[in-house]
Amino acid sequence: MKNNLNTDVLWFNHRKKSVHPEEVVYLQSYDNYTKFYLSSGKNFLASHTMKSYEKLLSDKGNFSRINRGVLVNLNYLTSIKKTEEGNIALLSTGEKFEVSRRKMRNIELN
Repeated sequence: MKNNLNTDVLWFNHRKKSVHPEEVVYLQSYDNYTKFYLSSGKNFLASHTMKSYEKLLSDKGNFSRINRGVLVNLNYLTSIKKTEEGNIALLSTGEKFEVSRRKMRNIELN
């Protein structure tokens, strides 16, 4: 029997739900869960750590962790604003996140 499951998508809920990586705007960590925010405006909670999804997404798109709790699809990153408090990542969807100093080096290299 041939496996017809698309390997370019992320599968959830025992393979009942799938998401294309380019639809993911960012992921946010909630202890041992990860919340996915999609370009459609929808979001959902997944039952694995962000570290496991970061590893999974590393070869499926242009993702970078910008601080301890947020992984961003860099295709939605419009700019990084330098403020007195630190660096702020601005996404095309309107969200703003603080960029840690250590993670800033990784973004500048991309």
